[in-house]
Amino acid sequence: GARPSVALLGAQSAGKDPDIILQQGYAIVRSGGKVLRDAAAVTAGERIEAQLSRGALRAKVEETLPNG
Repeated sequence: GARPSVALLGAQSAGKDPDIILQQGYAIVRSGGKVLRDAAAVTAGERIEAQLSRGALRAKVEETLPNG
């Protein structure tokens, strides 16, 4: 399995259970191993990974929508 990221560890220390957040349908999206918080941080063609409650997805960005 994947190692917990700094963001997940931070969520745990802040009293937020990342597993519960993921079970609600949210995903943790990373690019180059770093958690993404801004669509403008990636460009079309880049590969990203989304961690879900069960498993993960690898995808290629087709388009970024910074205000979407």
